[in-house]
Amino acid sequence: MRLELDTFDEVERGLQFLQLERKRLGVRAKLTFGPVEDQEPDDSANIPLTLQRYICKETCMALMLKATQKVSASVAFTDSKGNPTTDVENVTWGAGNNTLLTVTPDPVDSFKATVVPVGPIADLVQVNVQGDAKVGAGEEIVAAVGDIQIIAGQAAVATVNFGTPEDQ
Repeated sequence: MRLELDTFDEVERGLQFLQLERKRLGVRAKLTFGPVEDQEPDDSANIPLTLQRYICKETCMALMLKATQKVSASVAFTDSKGNPTTDVENVTWGAGNNTLLTVTPDPVDSFKATVVPVGPIADLVQVNVQGDAKVGAGEEIVAAVGDIQIIAGQAAVATVNFGTPEDQ
C-alpha cells in the first residue's frame, strides 16, 4: 500500500489513516535525517517550479536543506512499547514530489537513503518510507514521513539587469 497525497485535505486524511494504522498494528516507524553535505556543482538549466503550499495545523518541523546540499536519511522501527525492531521487510523510500527531490535507497542497508534536491526551492517536500511489519506471508505496512524545506544555496552567479532607456 502506498499513499500519494496531493492536496492539504488528502494530507490530513492520510495522516489520520496512518495514525489509525499505527495503533492497529502496534509498530511505529521514525524517520531521521543525517549529516548534510554539499552536492557537486550542477550546470543544468533552471527547472520551472510549480508548488502547492501545505498549511500545518500543528507545529511543523521541517529539515532546512540548501538546494546545493544532500542529506542521509534513516528509518527506525519500534514496537508498540517503543522497543527497537528490525523485523521489517520490503522497505521502500520515495519523495512526495520527484521534480523537487530524489530519494535513493542505500544499496546495502534498506533502512537508509540519500536525499538530494533537484534544483528549485520549495516550502515543503515530503520524504516517505514504508516497510512490511508482517515478515513472511501477508502484509502490514508501517510508514513514516519527514518534511524538508528546500532553500537557496550559496550565491554562484551574478546578473546585471538594466531598466528601459530614457532621454536625459
